[in-house]
Amino acid sequence: MLLCAGLNTYAQGFEGQISYKVELKGENAALMAMMMPNSIDIFVLGKDALVRSNGGMTASMLGDIITKGAEGLSYMVVHKKKTVYKMKPSENASADAKPSVKEMGKEKINGYNCTKYMVTFPKTDKGEFYQYMWCTTDIDVKKPQGGTGSSGKMFLAEVDGFPVKVDQYIVAQGMEINMEMVLDKISETKPDASMFEIPSKYKMEDFDESKFGKM
Repeated sequence: MLLCAGLNTYAQGFEGQISYKVELKGENAALMAMMMPNSIDIFVLGKDALVRSNGGMTASMLGDIITKGAEGLSYMVVHKKKTVYKMKPSENASADAKPSVKEMGKEKINGYNCTKYMVTFPKTDKGEFYQYMWCTTDIDVKKPQGGTGSSGKMFLAEVDGFPVKVDQYIVAQGMEINMEMVLDKISETKPDASMFEIPSKYKMEDFDESKFGKM
């Protein structure tokens, strides 16, 4: 389970950058801090999207996840290795079963009027995944939807509003990871088109999840 994988549908009309601060919590926080990112940036231009993790070993390992909307494919661009991993449609698309969503009331987060949801995903052989979401209709930005990993599960058609805060719990490999993401920035400045180009001089390989520890 890649913690920050690609998105497979896009915010209609929105082009720009969405950024979240990331904080690890719980008994395993200190252990995981060196590995996990401290922020996540999502860039959208036309039908293309780029998910970038910042900080921690995960950022170095995953690189940039670029989704080309016209192709319906995602590419993991690992600059450190000068390698591009092509993700198959089954790995790129949201193959997860529909989550169970429960509304839990209203709260104000960072000045935004939010509805709190508990979202539970069906258990798989990779582990368990559930999250609490605080979403607002105060932000007039249509959200990307779909995809895999933590970033894909942040933007769900099953909940109303834009996610201001997401508190995710991942139980896998005998360990529970609690990752909190809080909206830090929304910019409608168009990102440069070069950010979404697949480096032609990098080696191209098919994506193999086993090489990345099935996180």
